[in-house]
Amino acid sequence: MKRLALALMLVPFAAQAEVAKVRSGKHADFTRITVTTEQRHTWALARTQGGYLLSLGADGLRFDLTEVFRAIGHERLQSIWVEPDSGDLQLGLACACHIIPFEFSETVLVLDIKPGGAPENSIYETLAESQQKADDLAEEARLQRPQPRPKPTPDAKAPIYDWTEVSQDHEPTSEPAEPTVDFGPRIEPTDFANRTAFQGQLAAALSQAATAGYIQMQVPQGPSPAFVPPGDPQIRLALEALPQIAVSPLDSDPTLLSTEGALCPKPEWVTLRDWMPEESDPHLAMAAAKQAILEEFDQAKPDAIVTAMKTHLYFGFGAEALTLSKSFPEVKISEPLLTAIALLIDERPLIENPFLKMQSCGSAAALWALLATTESHPTGVNSRAAANAFRELPAHIKPLVGAPLAKALLNIGAASEAEQVRSALARATPEDAPHAELVAADIALHEGDVAKAEKALNAVRTADAESPENELDRLLLETAARHQKMEPLSPEDLVALQSFTFAMDREEDGKEAYAALSIALALAGDFDAAFDTAQESPAQRLAIWDILGKIGPETAVLEFAVSMDEEERRLLPQAVRETLSLRLNDLGLPNAALAMVEAGDAPLALHALLLLESGDAKAAVREATKDASAQDTLAAALTRIGAYDEAAKIKEDQNDTAASRQLRRWANEYTVDTLDGPWAAVHGAMAAPVIKETPLAAAQELLAQSEETRAAITSLLSDLSKVE
Repeated sequence: MKRLALALMLVPFAAQAEVAKVRSGKHADFTRITVTTEQRHTWALARTQGGYLLSLGADGLRFDLTEVFRAIGHERLQSIWVEPDSGDLQLGLACACHIIPFEFSETVLVLDIKPGGAPENSIYETLAESQQKADDLAEEARLQRPQPRPKPTPDAKAPIYDWTEVSQDHEPTSEPAEPTVDFGPRIEPTDFANRTAFQGQLAAALSQAATAGYIQMQVPQGPSPAFVPPGDPQIRLALEALPQIAVSPLDSDPTLLSTEGALCPKPEWVTLRDWMPEESDPHLAMAAAKQAILEEFDQAKPDAIVTAMKTHLYFGFGAEALTLSKSFPEVKISEPLLTAIALLIDERPLIENPFLKMQSCGSAAALWALLATTESHPTGVNSRAAANAFRELPAHIKPLVGAPLAKALLNIGAASEAEQVRSALARATPEDAPHAELVAADIALHEGDVAKAEKALNAVRTADAESPENELDRLLLETAARHQKMEPLSPEDLVALQSFTFAMDREEDGKEAYAALSIALALAGDFDAAFDTAQESPAQRLAIWDILGKIGPETAVLEFAVSMDEEERRLLPQAVRETLSLRLNDLGLPNAALAMVEAGDAPLALHALLLLESGDAKAAVREATKDASAQDTLAAALTRIGAYDEAAKIKEDQNDTAASRQLRRWANEYTVDTLDGPWAAVHGAMAAPVIKETPLAAAQELLAQSEETRAAITSLLSDLSKVE
């Protein structure tokens, strides 16, 4: 009877089938499908008329498709279903795409759906011209599947996974076994000279990952297997393994890979919403979490420490969470993700960035990676995932990270996602709270709407009148707004900004404040203090030179621009150098202005003008002739070298009659009817005098003509003095 009862208890367990979890991830250039099994299986992928067929060759295997379309739409993957007869997985495509498969590990198969045609001679395309051939291929793969490996007992040591065995269904030998599945024309490998270099690259990448804390590495026991040159051209190398090195992920989800190749962490390590304790009162919840850390004989429980850290982070206590991790040195706790989140919540710089290359992950990791990056314009950011993760944050956490997240999104051009952050922040904070207004001002400044930004900043000033907790953020945005308008800050704001920098360290928490102060001092006209504050920062010094060229007083231009170091001058953008050169030319320093720009960089019109002003008229003619927009400079240079007729032609083309007539007179090419003004009066005085009959009348006439001639000559000389 007992045996019968025991047998009945074991029946359900024996009937349980292995489950292959199918999940997805959306990226800009491709859609990723991952299939995770409990043990390794031989797989086959083949093209069908509507997409692809995947066979894992395992009897009773069940596919879990419940989360396939949770993260993606139907743009590339139209449908996915399991064949009822064979149990194979059918993937229907909705685009002109192809699938690139690869093994991420023994139990994880990755299928990347990419647009466009498949690579040439791909076996996944050429071997399945019909559904029947795909079925035959799947059936052959199922017949060739290896025997399931026994699961290790808790006390047994996990086997070491070796990449040289990935595509082999047998133990390594000196000669590869002949494949029994028809994979098409056999391609014999001929060159294995790069094997050592390939292993070295993998080892370097894994070492970097281990140093960053993403993986743990251990030396396997026993002799290493002999290398077997792959006879199968479709050998698949797993990214997680290398001979003599075993790799185990650190609480990461191997089905989630970033486009940069980093492992995206499991959601429970980055999603604050899931850390909400049962006790809603923060004090009681944190007290209970800390009380649960110590067990009998005051021994600390590592899991309880992690739970306590998560509880403190959920309520926004980053520094306290860090203190917890350091309070129990006897417990080897290494949670770099939690440590990084604690620092980011407190807006403190990271010593090490465990979120490196995770900005393309489809979870909350994208949010923390974007906040943790030191790049001004990072690439590959999943801005949609970051904005969605922000909306799911607890309401009391959103004001802590909302402004820096919106700024980071604006820096990468994700203005719509930044607006989503602002909207979510406005809903999570009271109406009189200034956090959403700060984000609104930042968005307006990036759009160039200074008036809208100033309106939002005035609302922040009013809200913080009694408790200015956001005063520094307001001053930073106020400085940016005044910078766009090229206007100085108010004296009160300038003094307040200076007071903030006195209490901040430039290299740690004061980078933004010091940068804003250098700009504010330049806008106020104190360029000595501005350059001292900027020190050797190229970006800050560039902003100061730009302000100096546009609104700096003449004394400052003469003091700083003339004595500028040649190396620094070359680092300035061309537009800034052009502005400074024009200022120097207006101040009567054409040689200094010419040195500010170089012939190869400056526009020809500007270079020609500076050459003319510096006295080299012939060189100015050569430069101005090459640029149609430099006609005025060309005419002036031609006049300077005495080519009046050529200059007159230019003025005639410009319909400048007065200038052309003057140039024609100077060239002695004129007619009487073209004379006007003092020239006509002089020409009239040169006519033969009329002789009167009586001597007295003749004398009076000569006297009158003499007066007219004197007046004409005086007028002519006055007109000539105006000619440059």
